[in-house]
Amino acid sequence: MITHDLATGFTLALDHRALIQGALKRGHIVLGQTIFDDALQESYLLYAQTWAHSQLELKQFNPFIFQKIVWRALDWWRAQAAHRQIIHDSFLPQQLAVNATTANIIDHWLAVEQLVPQLTKLQLIILQQHFCQGITLKNLAPQLKVSERYLRQQRAHLRQQLRLE
Repeated sequence: MITHDLATGFTLALDHRALIQGALKRGHIVLGQTIFDDALQESYLLYAQTWAHSQLELKQFNPFIFQKIVWRALDWWRAQAAHRQIIHDSFLPQQLAVNATTANIIDHWLAVEQLVPQLTKLQLIILQQHFCQGITLKNLAPQLKVSERYLRQQRAHLRQQLRLE
């Protein structure tokens, strides 16, 4: 019988690298993605810790840990997606500066200055408080006495006008 401790768990994790990589692949994390190395290390730790706390035989343990790693991989994906959404919704000049030259940024800001007189009062508030100050639409909605859904629609329209989408 194999002992259930961390050292044995790490040894088994290294012996079952294909199982771990297969679980990550099932969770849509594959070699070449930026998150892969971190996810692989986390999966080794998860394997070893789970082995140390379980009383299952190896034959029963491997399907169990496979599914647990898949769930963790899906959680990592959700966290990445949420992080990308936060970055996407953040400060407007940062969005523009990612892959743009200074000249492009200046041209864009000149276009924004020309667009400002055409914007509604609500769109100006979204531009100033949401894009520039980073206030979430959820926090803006009660202040403006409108629904969050309506603000999202206005933001989408504003982005379309600014050609950010």
